[in-house]
Amino acid sequence: MKEVINRLVVKSVLDRDKLGNLRDVVCYIILAHDGTYYCGITNSIIRRWKEHVSGKSKYLKFHRPKEVVYLEWFEGYSLALKKERQIKNFGVWKVAKKSILLNKR
Repeated sequence: MKEVINRLVVKSVLDRDKLGNLRDVVCYIILAHDGTYYCGITNSIIRRWKEHVSGKSKYLKFHRPKEVVYLEWFEGYSLALKKERQIKNFGVWKVAKKSILLNKR
């Protein structure tokens, strides 16, 4: 878990530096150990990851989280919510798979 959090810290710091706004909201996708995906938004990815790992999320309470496979920062809650809805309407699995393939290039 510590390794995952460290990667999230590095990723979130790099992304925030790009945008230069500490009030940003992140849209994320988590891969669970059973191969399913979970999509959400938060203003604190570290806090939210800890909540998921400790079972405070309904879905991930029964589908143990493995890793974050997608992170995208937005300058406001409404933009992040719009992205989350797009992902969920398109299918979390399809977006996550595409993201994983793009990151392997």
